[in-house]
Amino acid sequence: MLLSLTRGLVRHYFPQFQKRTWNVVRELVEVDGMTMGVVGMGGLGSSTAMRAHYGFNMRILATDAKPMAKPVFVDTLREPGWLMEMVPQVDVLVNTAPSTRQTEGMFNERVFRAMKKTAYFISMSRGALVDEPALVRALKEGWIAGAGLDVTRVEPLPSSHALWDCPNLIITCHTSGYSPQRWIRLIGLLRRTFAAIRTACR
Repeated sequence: MLLSLTRGLVRHYFPQFQKRTWNVVRELVEVDGMTMGVVGMGGLGSSTAMRAHYGFNMRILATDAKPMAKPVFVDTLREPGWLMEMVPQVDVLVNTAPSTRQTEGMFNERVFRAMKKTAYFISMSRGALVDEPALVRALKEGWIAGAGLDVTRVEPLPSSHALWDCPNLIITCHTSGYSPQRWIRLIGLLRRTFAAIRTACR
């Protein structure tokens, strides 16, 4: 999603393809060396941070509610209260936090207004964490450069929803984690787990 936004696919090339036109776009963004802020360093957040750091040389800042050792690929890992200090520093803000009473609507107007105007918001965890009216305003009024959503509060997203009319927004149907290879890995994990349990019970 981030590459689709930064390399102009969403804003420029998807519309061009539909019209079968060819217009070279020069106003593109390079993600190499950016700073990414990851909110929630569970499996999804850690995997995202690792790939961003090693694949794109990104500096990783992160928050997590649980005390944990800082991974080697993370520059700074702090408690959730550090969020508003972290947000203005990042070029990409990523939601990979769990849905709880504490995280409900945490990505709100205050957060979006604190982001750089050149920054991107990516939400891959739960739709309930995002204040969608605030995100709509952020995109339409240019508070941020763009956003990618794999999750929304209501799924399927109604065709009348305001998100569909936002500029530089990419939405996927809560499918970013699905693939045949993933199911093979999960089945392999189950087999190894059951084998370990059988061995331990002997």
